[in-house]
Amino acid sequence: MILARWTLRLIGIVSTLVLARLLVPEDFGLVAMAMTVIALVELLSYVGIEMVLIKHPAPTRQHYNTAWTLSLCIAVSCAALTALAAHPAALFFNEPRLTAIMLVIAASWGLQSFENIGTVDFRRNLQFDKEFAYLTGKKLAGFVVTLVGAFLFRSYWALVAGLVASRITGIVLSYAMHPLRPRWCLRHWREMLSFTGAMLINGFLHFAGTRIPHAFTGRLMGAAPLGVYAIGEEIASLPITEVVDPIGRALFPGYSRLAHDLAALGDRVLQINAAVVAAALPACAGIALLAEPAVALALGDKWLAAIPVVQVLAISAGCAAMRSNSWAVYYSIGRPYLWTRQWLVKLAALAVSIWPLFGQFGLLGVAYSDLISTFAMLIVDVGTLLRTLRLSGRRYLGVLWRPVVATVLMAFAVHTTTIALSSQMAAPASAVGLASIVTAGIGVGVAVYGAALMLLWRLSGCPEAIEALLLRRAQRLFAFGQPRT
Repeated sequence: MILARWTLRLIGIVSTLVLARLLVPEDFGLVAMAMTVIALVELLSYVGIEMVLIKHPAPTRQHYNTAWTLSLCIAVSCAALTALAAHPAALFFNEPRLTAIMLVIAASWGLQSFENIGTVDFRRNLQFDKEFAYLTGKKLAGFVVTLVGAFLFRSYWALVAGLVASRITGIVLSYAMHPLRPRWCLRHWREMLSFTGAMLINGFLHFAGTRIPHAFTGRLMGAAPLGVYAIGEEIASLPITEVVDPIGRALFPGYSRLAHDLAALGDRVLQINAAVVAAALPACAGIALLAEPAVALALGDKWLAAIPVVQVLAISAGCAAMRSNSWAVYYSIGRPYLWTRQWLVKLAALAVSIWPLFGQFGLLGVAYSDLISTFAMLIVDVGTLLRTLRLSGRRYLGVLWRPVVATVLMAFAVHTTTIALSSQMAAPASAVGLASIVTAGIGVGVAVYGAALMLLWRLSGCPEAIEALLLRRAQRLFAFGQPRT
């Protein structure tokens, strides 16, 4: 799943780098406005149908047919609501071009409703190779159409066309890759909607917690600042979208099989959390430290305003990395309301802080508000997770302190290196200079973090933890192809 996500992100990064040169911030801001409204309507589709099929010990053909029928009805309804919301959204943002954008996306959503529900088996049966091919195929179609449209028209319509192409490709692939041919059926509708209440509530809170900064910025500052914030957020959240989220997609079916044994589930959660933090936290720190040269090199001068946004939101992403997959635990044990609490905390902190921080710092204040609310959510989630799985704080910190300390040491080394390198260069702002700073920063960061992590592990007595797993994998890699003795 991580490989799938990295492939998708590589496609996305190439697309973003090219589009940032071909389009302007206003184009990205227009689509971000439309997606903010669409995300609100999309909440109605978060009813947990796929999760019920994954958790079911032996779903029948009628279960799949019922799931497909309900998904079809919900998607068509959401498409109709999106079309109805197009004109009001244009009035709200004072942007008449939004109407046509949302109508086109609504039409594609209606087509997507016919997608084959059988693809849920890829996750249910842990067939993530098929999931990889399915997700990558959709992304590639959108990527090609978006780039071709951008080269030809230099317009925000390229972004919309890519989204539509991705959805249509998903329909074709779903039937090509899975033999199920769903039929109309409502026999098990009550069972299929068993997660509906919790999913809708959590979906709404997730929307509010993630989209309020977008709506706030777009309403008060316009499309161009929103485009800057959206791109900055996308860069800063790379460790979440590329490492944490794909792991979570695979965790839910795995955790569901351990839901009857909280002790075993707790042990596994500690192992997974340690692995996630060890991978994501240094990546977040690296993005924050290298944001200035990386943004200037990759996106150009017109995106320099995104640098401080990236730096603040990268720290926020580091906090999110430490709790993002807790939802899989709560849903697997049938207590989704525990996840609801975390989002209520984030939403409350966001509501209290966003206005005064915006008044003080402008666009950067919106990013500060996100950081504060994410940290508050982390604090509450850690306490909830420990109580639910009956884990001690000492055990929890015991698997996390080494990646945290190693990340701090790495951050100091990278910061010192980039400052020293910039002061010695004749033209640090040139493309060659920026590339040298970014390359040196990444190299020093990887070396220092890896060395610090392994040293702290050995000083701790070499416990059975993520470092031991990494060491065994490295030994197997270097031993590959050598004769056994």
